[in-house]
Amino acid sequence: MKKSIKVFTKVLAVVLSVMFALSALSVLSFAAEKDNTAYIKLTSSNQNPKPGDKFTVTVSAKTDYPVINVNTMIIYDTRYFELDTSSGAAVKKATKMPVSLNQSTASPLAMYHQSYSSAMAKQYKIVFAGVTWLPSLSSQGKETPTTTLKDFENLYTVKFKMKSNAPTDGNGFLGVDPVYIKTENDSMRSGIYAAHGGATLGDKAIASYGQTIDLSQAVVFGTEVEKMAPDYNISVNYKSAYDASDVINSSKTFDWLSADNSIVEARKTTLNGLKTGKTYVAAVSEDGKTRFNAEVTVKYTWWQWIIVILLFGWLWY
Repeated sequence: MKKSIKVFTKVLAVVLSVMFALSALSVLSFAAEKDNTAYIKLTSSNQNPKPGDKFTVTVSAKTDYPVINVNTMIIYDTRYFELDTSSGAAVKKATKMPVSLNQSTASPLAMYHQSYSSAMAKQYKIVFAGVTWLPSLSSQGKETPTTTLKDFENLYTVKFKMKSNAPTDGNGFLGVDPVYIKTENDSMRSGIYAAHGGATLGDKAIASYGQTIDLSQAVVFGTEVEKMAPDYNISVNYKSAYDASDVINSSKTFDWLSADNSIVEARKTTLNGLKTGKTYVAAVSEDGKTRFNAEVTVKYTWWQWIIVILLFGWLWY
């Protein structure tokens, strides 16, 4: 019996030593990581618009590192504001910006409906745009720095109009909602990000930069987006598949999209729980006209908790 206790004690000591070493290595790696920051700022030509007034919002950025592109997403409350197209396109690149404007919306719209309920999607609309500085073809396969925005540089402008019947309580939100922050190693690559210089933006190279995005100057009006409950709540067991086809009571066929593929992987109507935690998924009909969102919680079953706690499953399971 004493011999068994000694063996167990030695094994436990080895396990704890390995855990301590891994923790120390993690701390050292984190300390060595660069903490580069991109700053997004929004300014308005009219800080106190009245119902019926037109105004222009300018989007500018500053970075602590060389970038290949900067993408932004502006959220505006349709109860208060609308795009002003009375004199042409509402979105235009800044006068001195030497590169073209990117306004692809497919991926941001998908993320928009993952994070927001259908009620919120009707109340809030988005303006997605960005600029790209392309490196030369000879730099492909390398991380070649392009340009560093050392001071705030104007990227593009958006013309808005305050609706004639808009409430005058000053609560209408117009700015960048923090829910859309996407760091470069995010698999969706949409929302707000400032990509490091280089023709190849591989996840390994990008993740090492420790990128952060400062949005403290990115709200023009209002204080925050009014949050509403998700359309559905779904619970999925860890390492299990969940058929989401019965969640929505509709004759249409829906595909599901995940906001965080490390927690939930979506394949058509099947949701796979890959890691415990919470995230949002979006259901998009095949015709693209109907969208819903759901908050998904991935959790352990009782017997999985036994594996995690008693069999050191948090190390290997």
